[in-house]
Amino acid sequence: MVYVASRAAVIRGRRRRTAPPPSRTASRLRVSAVACGPPPRCPGCRSRARRVHSTYERGLAERPLTGQKLQIGLRVRRFFCDRSSCRRRTFVEQVDGLSERYQRSSFGTRQWLRAVAVELGGRAGEFAAFPPSGEGLGAAAA
Repeated sequence: MVYVASRAAVIRGRRRRTAPPPSRTASRLRVSAVACGPPPRCPGCRSRARRVHSTYERGLAERPLTGQKLQIGLRVRRFFCDRSSCRRRTFVEQVDGLSERYQRSSFGTRQWLRAVAVELGGRAGEFAAFPPSGEGLGAAAA
């Protein structure tokens, strides 16, 4: 689950976190979101996490919205894996349909760019998505 708000609060235990309002500049829109679902399972041993290690914000590029670049600032939690037989000591929660490990763009953006490349094919698709001027379809994902 992802929580997106302008000034609403997420209450977890005794901590209260607030998401800042969306910020808008001339060419981009930034939205802040907080992942607040149940603790995930460790990708190594599939045991349910119980302890939070820390939190940090990931920047994800998303498809353009009203002709502007859209950047998602997603605050995620890093968890401890308490199982002694597991090689992983910590891992980060992923939001289904939005974030994946080691990615800086959303799942939807990658599908969108893949569809452009398939439709236009080869070099033409690459040029439409990432032209030398930086004004193409993929300018929002960069």
